[in-house]
Amino acid sequence: RFVPNRSILAICGDLDPEAAIAMVERAFAGWKKIDVAPPSFPELKLSAKPVTKYVHMPAKNQLVVYWGHLGIRRNEPAYAKLLVLEHIMGQGAGLTDRLSKKIRDELGLCYTVSFSITGHDGTEPGMILATLSTSQAIYHKAIGVLLAEIDKVRAKGITKAELADAQEYLTRSIVFNLEDNDSLVGL
Repeated sequence: RFVPNRSILAICGDLDPEAAIAMVERAFAGWKKIDVAPPSFPELKLSAKPVTKYVHMPAKNQLVVYWGHLGIRRNEPAYAKLLVLEHIMGQGAGLTDRLSKKIRDELGLCYTVSFSITGHDGTEPGMILATLSTSQAIYHKAIGVLLAEIDKVRAKGITKAELADAQEYLTRSIVFNLEDNDSLVGL
């Protein structure tokens, strides 16, 4: 599966471009093109109905909940909008997102909560994933509020203030994606 015609090499750092190209040519001189079909994956579809699975962990008071379903591919036309929504719902800085404010701070129903739409996407669909850590005694109430907040944003959308705050934060945080070589290569 790892052949030059199906690979991308990213180089970042304080290097002379010609020296870097020469180094790569020396290191990979013997690597020959081979026609290999890209991997084939079955088409994923949303479940017709929700599925719940409990994994019991004896002597554990904390319950970690993963709620999700089939997500988007990275080339989704609405990717930027979904990134903003993700920030508003569960990725906001300093517990400023909707889920953290409502479920954690206002109602005290969980220790942590997050929401991701774009975090797992790629050439194949990722997953939309909400997680929360709560106690077994208040699980049903916590998951109920989580689902209610998701339904609320689906039905009513987001506020102008939420949009402005998310856009400002995401715009200002772009610089952190340029901080180090690892981040630059990942762009």
